[in-house]
Amino acid sequence: MTCPDCERHKLSASMWRNEAYKHAGTPLPWKPEELLREEYERGFIDGMQKQMQSSVDKAVNGMARARGQE
Repeated sequence: MTCPDCERHKLSASMWRNEAYKHAGTPLPWKPEELLREEYERGFIDGMQKQMQSSVDKAVNGMARARGQE
């Protein structure tokens, strides 16, 4: 899993790069909407994995505490 800040900075850099190409009047060598969609999907998946891992950790910790009280 990647750092959320790194993903945010990568997305920001991508947007500024697209803006620079637009102001220069140079056609983009890639399709920006595809890159942004891929970045969004990757970030969404990473977020869901982190949320699921957190839920599993809470459940395991709860079961361990319950077992320790027996």
